[in-house]
Amino acid sequence: RWDQIAKDNLNAAQMLADAGHFRSCVSRAYYAAFSAVSFAFRSEAPFAKGRETPAHHEVTALLQRCLTAMEPWRLRNLRAMIRRLYNERLTADYRSGAAVDVLSAVQALQDARAVCRELGAVNASRA
Repeated sequence: RWDQIAKDNLNAAQMLADAGHFRSCVSRAYYAAFSAVSFAFRSEAPFAKGRETPAHHEVTALLQRCLTAMEPWRLRNLRAMIRRLYNERLTADYRSGAAVDVLSAVQALQDARAVCRELGAVNASRA
């Protein structure tokens, strides 16, 4: 289930940060949030044929389209966290000369936990 995948990615991100593997931490943090999105919209949003997840570049638009009842400020924050995580993941995974440090890892973990809690993929008291 996507909620379990989100939890596993969050745990992996934390372990990687603790071990000083900040690039990998950022990547796992993004995938925790991405899995939370997949969990939240698994039955509501039509994904491309044969896919269980949205395309990465479509996630913020999916949130905007599907979370119409959410308070605007919460939705803005959620979308901003997803964008930040996605951009940091691209940096961590594809830009070898770019710095990915402990601050990047801490921010990514905070954002991923918040996204996972907001979308119900993890229990608020445990994340």
